[in-house]
Amino acid sequence: YELDGSAQSADVRALRVSPDGQRLIAMAKDKNTAGPVLWDVTDRRRLATLSAGKDIVLAARFVNPHRIATASRDGTARLWDARTGELQRAFLGSSVVLFDAAVNPEETILATAALDGALRFWDIESARLIWVLHAHRSFVNGVHFWGTDVVSRGYDGDLARWSLPLTPPPDLADLVSCLPRQLDERTGALVDDKPCPP
Repeated sequence: YELDGSAQSADVRALRVSPDGQRLIAMAKDKNTAGPVLWDVTDRRRLATLSAGKDIVLAARFVNPHRIATASRDGTARLWDARTGELQRAFLGSSVVLFDAAVNPEETILATAALDGALRFWDIESARLIWVLHAHRSFVNGVHFWGTDVVSRGYDGDLARWSLPLTPPPDLADLVSCLPRQLDERTGALVDDKPCPP
């Protein structure tokens, strides 16, 4: 591809355009060779590569004209400044490969889709893990917010829509102690592997 007058060696597998049409993210076809590249479309120049060290980024998307979310093979989700490409925040604590990341419309919660079939929800302000939802039998390769609901896509082609409370509980320790939650296929209800504290 060519934006700044110099051809780049990587083949592009995906392009993500910002909501205002001013910038785009080019994702290399070979995920192992280069991180997503942020471009200024108006000035036709490269702004930044959205990766940290040797980390392999598997997904990148614009949250809004000012923010980008990425999901990585090292289990880290990150938020970037969409105007400069500077790292704003990293969401650590999981070593499971992440295939996607999305942010709710209020920009308070970040959700990640993982190899182990789980959706993980993070509080953006504190960068703390709020809860884990075991959503699919196969790995989860897509997650999106639909208003206050969450839609997830499994590798096997199954789709799920979840209505979840997206405000952190007052006692995070109580919430984490009753995770993970599983889907009861007979009733369609979410059930706990361990009983939650009263």
